[in-house]
Amino acid sequence: MAGATCLSASSVARDAATCFGVGMQRGTEPTLHGRKGTSIRPLRARPGILLGLLLAAVSSGAGGCGKTAPEGGADSGASSAGAGAGDCSALPGCEFACPEGTQNPVDAAGCTHTCECVRPGTAPGSLKLYLSCGDPVCRGYTGATGVPLCSSEAPGDVCRIEGAQCDPQDSCNALLVCAGADPRLGPGGCPISRREYKTDIHYLSADELARYERELRELRLATWRYAHDPSKKRLGFIIDDSEGSVAVDAARDLVDLYGYTSLAVAALQLQAQQIETLKAEVAALKKQRSRPTGGR
Repeated sequence: MAGATCLSASSVARDAATCFGVGMQRGTEPTLHGRKGTSIRPLRARPGILLGLLLAAVSSGAGGCGKTAPEGGADSGASSAGAGAGDCSALPGCEFACPEGTQNPVDAAGCTHTCECVRPGTAPGSLKLYLSCGDPVCRGYTGATGVPLCSSEAPGDVCRIEGAQCDPQDSCNALLVCAGADPRLGPGGCPISRREYKTDIHYLSADELARYERELRELRLATWRYAHDPSKKRLGFIIDDSEGSVAVDAARDLVDLYGYTSLAVAALQLQAQQIETLKAEVAALKKQRSRPTGGR
């Protein structure tokens, strides 16, 4: 990238992509890439960014894509050999409009990283791909994210635009997200079960636990084979038999594994209470039997 030039009007899209650090796949649609040269596409529905790329290709001149040096710093066209403090020549240079909410970061030497777009506070050179939270209980890939599919991107790959996403078709429906730090380790972590992310919290009473325990017991277990995969026998319940259950996601013809698991927890809690009650009754009977009886 450091030696890329953006001169030929006939190769505007290709050269703009080179200066930006993108790969051209699926025709001429620009696609961002990580260190493996793989595609991740935050530019869909962002024509302003593509326009910026094209303008950069036309206007960058014989010196290649521009690099921004600090005032009084080294010439942006200088060799990267021997680059030191205040010398920005080792950085690749790009000219394009960052997506809304992001900006080109400036490092401690005062060099602007024009090929990165970060949110305020994110350090330059820190962007990598991380997995998002995904489903609270893995239920298999559903394909309902609406995010473009990844090609061969992987967690840890370098990326250039913070907030860019692609869908790796993960079994827990997690996405790959371009970020300066692991989003799962931020404040609140994955906001799945924290109180602050929920409303209408209600703890179950003994009667409600009993109702859910009864619902679990009434689920009719069956074995079956999928029509598209008859080689494997499976065990579970048929959602047609229990459409109103909290263990059913009827709108998507799926078992709600989080609800299903919670039913089992309700049954375990209720049975544990019943066991403790029975143990107390047995202890009381043993104590009563151990008391000495009077003579005849």
